[in-house]
Amino acid sequence: TQNELSQEDAKTLVSNGVKVVAEGANMPCTPGAIETFQQAGVLYAPGKAANAGGVATSALEMEQNASRTKWTFEQVATKLEHIMADIHDTC
Repeated sequence: TQNELSQEDAKTLVSNGVKVVAEGANMPCTPGAIETFQQAGVLYAPGKAANAGGVATSALEMEQNASRTKWTFEQVATKLEHIMADIHDTC
């Protein structure tokens, strides 16, 4: 669900020493919460970035199935590493 973590919630987390927030849902933090994390120097990973690996792996699986090929674990890991690096560089 969206907007589950408010700015007040974020302030509480910051005051309790949180170091990292990685969203596991789609937009669970309000804009005010995100601003609070950023101002406090908390490492913040938006859901789109934090969940990207699972989505990318699903896309790789669909590509593999469509091409009727079989990739090794190492091939998938390498492809995923490149995708995640591109996401990191873009964001």
